[in-house]
Amino acid sequence: MTIRRLHRRPASRGFTLIELMIVVAIISILSSVAIPTFQRLTLRSKTAERSELMLRIHKAVSDYYVQHGSLLDKDGVELTGGPQPPTLDVVKRVPNWRDTGWADVFRSSEEIMGATYYSYSFVTHEPAGNKPADLIITATGDLDGDNVPSIKTMTYHRDGGMYRLFSEDPEPGAEDTDTF
Repeated sequence: MTIRRLHRRPASRGFTLIELMIVVAIISILSSVAIPTFQRLTLRSKTAERSELMLRIHKAVSDYYVQHGSLLDKDGVELTGGPQPPTLDVVKRVPNWRDTGWADVFRSSEEIMGATYYSYSFVTHEPAGNKPADLIITATGDLDGDNVPSIKTMTYHRDGGMYRLFSEDPEPGAEDTDTF
């Protein structure tokens, strides 16, 4: 009887260099697709926040006009709200909505809550005569962290007791087009 001797392979002790290089290449390709997509989604969410808060400011000032019949504060001065939060940064900051002007139009802290990426301000103008009253809302922020501020301005005219959008700068859809 003959005994056959089986040749056994030595046990594998890890990955080969080729296998590791293939895994690194696959991860690189996936991240090159995922990171820009994530950045675009982040920029869109910041832009959506800006639009929502600008509309809330418009509504609050409009409500103030309906309640008081003008946009003059208790001292007879046109309402203005300075930049809130006052500093620009790429991270969210908590505004002081109880500051001068803001406290007149926002009755409770629940109307606008949380931190924001943009700094917001508004100016009202009540001209004498039949000229339309103005409400100008501005949002300024460093949207994509390139130290170049992204500025959005919405101008409203009072027409028949209602504040209607007169102009936007930049136009809707045209803002921040280089980053989307």
